[in-house]
Amino acid sequence: MEYSKFIVLDIIGSVPWILVYVGGGYFFGNIPIVKDNFSLVLIGVVLLSILPVLIPHMKKKTK
Repeated sequence: MEYSKFIVLDIIGSVPWILVYVGGGYFFGNIPIVKDNFSLVLIGVVLLSILPVLIPHMKKKTK
């Protein structure tokens, strides 16, 4: 693939990706229960991020 075509397609794909996630974060962050319990939401996000690493490690230990 030519570099110029790649850059154009990369920008075309990046703009909607950014808009969806920034917009989603904005609307999700304005939900009252999320606003009131933001620290719990952050802890949940961190735990969910660590889970894919922990699951194979735990499976390996149980064998």
